[in-house]
Amino acid sequence: MAHSGRQIERVARRRLSDLAETPELRRLFETSFPGLWDRFSAAAGGPGASRREFLKLMGASLALAGLTGCRWPKETIVPATRQPVDRVPGVPVQYATAIELAGVATGLLVTSYDGRPIKIEGNDQHPFSRGKTSAWMQASLLDLYDPDRSQRVVQRVTGSGGSRRLNRTWEEFDAEVGPRLAELRADRGKGLCVLVAASASPSLTRLRAQFQQLMPEAGWINCCSTSQEAEHIATGLVFGNACRPQLDLTKADVIVALDSDFLMQHPAAVRYAADFATRRRADDGAMSRLYVAESTLTVTGAAADRRFPLRRHEIGRLAACLAKELLDRGLPWPDGVGCPCV
Repeated sequence: MAHSGRQIERVARRRLSDLAETPELRRLFETSFPGLWDRFSAAAGGPGASRREFLKLMGASLALAGLTGCRWPKETIVPATRQPVDRVPGVPVQYATAIELAGVATGLLVTSYDGRPIKIEGNDQHPFSRGKTSAWMQASLLDLYDPDRSQRVVQRVTGSGGSRRLNRTWEEFDAEVGPRLAELRADRGKGLCVLVAASASPSLTRLRAQFQQLMPEAGWINCCSTSQEAEHIATGLVFGNACRPQLDLTKADVIVALDSDFLMQHPAAVRYAADFATRRRADDGAMSRLYVAESTLTVTGAAADRRFPLRRHEIGRLAACLAKELLDRGLPWPDGVGCPCV
C-alpha cells in the first residue's frame, strides 16, 4: 500500500513524540534533575505541558544565561607619555639584526611597527644572506608571539600522581639552586651538566670559560637541531683542529653530499643555495652535477641529479669507496690522516 511523503512524516512525528513522552524517560529525568520537570511544566501551562514546550523554555533560559558571557573585556588604554625621539607612531622602522643557527650568525633586516616586528628580510650586505632568507629565519618571527614560550622559571615535580609543573620566581630559584651549586663547586662540578644552544656569542664564550674554571669536571653540551658536530670532528681529524669549512659551490663541477642537507639544514644554507643555483643554468653548457646519498629524503636530495637512498650505517662504507677511487686516480691524501680504505 502506497503512502504519500506527508503521511509518512506525520506518522514518524507521532511515533517520535510518543517515544519522547514515555514514563521511562520522565523517571530518568526526575532521577537526574529532581523537581525540574514539574517547575518547567508549571511555567509552560500546567502538568500537561508537552515536551516541546519544555524544551522551548529550557533553550530560552540557556540563551539568556549565555548572554552574560558575551561582553567585551574591559581594557584601559594608557598613552605612551615618553616616546623615543626617533620614532613616529604608525611609521615602520627597519633595523639590522642577526639570527644564529648552530652557532653561525646570519644578517637580517627586520621591519617593526610601534615596537612590534612584523617582517623579516635578508640583509643584502651580509655574505651569508645576500638579501635572502630561509624558512627557519621566517619562522623565527613567530617565536616572538608564541604564547607557549618560556616566560618564567618552571619547576617540574614528580610524585605519585605523576609529573607537575610549578611556576617559580627567580628568588625561589636562587634559594633552591644556590646551596646545590655550592656543593657541586666544592666537588669541582662532578655530576653537573649544562645544556645550552649552540652560539658564537663572545659573551657566552667568556661565561663558559669562567664556568669551566670554577667547575672543570662539569659537562657543557651544545644542543641544536641543525648541529654540525660530525663536521667538527671530521675537520679536527683532517686538519688537527676543529673548524668550519667554507664551501665555494660556484667553482664545483661535481658535488657529492653524503647524508648532508646543505641546501636546507646547514647554517649557511641560504648562501649555498644561491651559489648552487648559479651553476644550474645550462646557458653555456657547463652545468654542475649533484649526487646525494642519504637515509631520509631531504631538500638537497630532491634537487639532486642522482639520489641514492641508503641506510645510515652504509654512508661510511660509501665514503670509503669514494676515497679509494679518488686515491686510485691520483688524488693526494692529507698528511697525518689515516686512510680508511687501506
